[in-house]
Amino acid sequence: MRISACIITKNGGASLIRCIESIKQFVNEIVVVDTGSIDATVRMASKLGAKVYNYPYEVFSYKDAKNFAIDNATGDWILSIDSDEALSCNYGQKLRKLAQKGNCKGYALLVQNYYPNGRWSSFPVTKFFIRNPAVRYEKDIHETVNYALQRIGCVPEIKGIYIHHYGYLEDPDTLKQKAYRYYDLLEKQLKATPDDAASWWYLALSTAALGKLHEAIDIVHKAIHIEPQNKIPRLFLARFYMGLQDYTKAIGVLEQSLSIREQEFWNPTIYNLLGMLHLTLGNKDNAINCLNEVIKVESDFAHAWVNLGIAYEQLENWEQALECYLRAAQLNPVLLELKTTQEAHLYSFQEDVSSLYRGLSEHINYCSKKLGCKR
Repeated sequence: MRISACIITKNGGASLIRCIESIKQFVNEIVVVDTGSIDATVRMASKLGAKVYNYPYEVFSYKDAKNFAIDNATGDWILSIDSDEALSCNYGQKLRKLAQKGNCKGYALLVQNYYPNGRWSSFPVTKFFIRNPAVRYEKDIHETVNYALQRIGCVPEIKGIYIHHYGYLEDPDTLKQKAYRYYDLLEKQLKATPDDAASWWYLALSTAALGKLHEAIDIVHKAIHIEPQNKIPRLFLARFYMGLQDYTKAIGVLEQSLSIREQEFWNPTIYNLLGMLHLTLGNKDNAINCLNEVIKVESDFAHAWVNLGIAYEQLENWEQALECYLRAAQLNPVLLELKTTQEAHLYSFQEDVSSLYRGLSEHINYCSKKLGCKR
């Protein structure tokens, strides 16, 4: 089975190089669609072996650009990856095995969004799927192939394959401008499709990023009303309550989400958030129980191992804490490189790691010192 990587870029520079270097040994072709670079992006991509196409457009649309990339791909499978992303070095072979032996036509990979304070969030996004004329990107904002896959009988499976996303490391003003732009686009989209739950929860996300958490809560309730059995808007609701430090309401929302029998693939994310909340409230045993529920199902979730390590560290169980931290480092070595601060940012409410987190290297060194060993 051949894999085509598809990348949309404009003035990609060093980020594009990092992206291509991370995937080139695991894919059979790299299709780069350039949307108007004025730097050396096209030359650099060609030099790295990519097939580069200029995307002609009057009004730019990521949806159309991504479909244009797919039209120029020849592989059996599509890996859709953004130019400010990179495939984790540990998972290229796992991706190839999915293409060769997987039972599904589409897979959601774990996108790790890194923030300026050294923390991160993880969100599954369908980025690996069969090349099929019926599978096209839809929606002008937060474009997705999920609807197309569902029409051919595929519900994407979530796999613990990490895609590193560095886009949130841009300066705060740029991120705020992007949030305003998304807000305006989503409002326009909702005028055309007012019953689209996803557009409502993404509008709530943009609203929260602009610091309007109470308003975001009102908006996300509209998504819940449209799709009461969907766990995604409930996860956003819980995060908004966490951002307001209303931990009791957040726990209530998450526990209610667990009672919904559909979409059980979201349960590890729910249990991770519950573990974080119990850690914040000092309920260490409850935190450990919740985080072990994550690992039972998704043993590759690095953030769950970090949070579990913090819980054991709080109990002064240095050995088990160290084992958890080392497991997280093995799963995602990038965490060892991040410099951690206590600074807030636009998306602080999205973080998947406890507020007690001090940086993975710091935790490893601290526990090693307590155990009298050097690492």
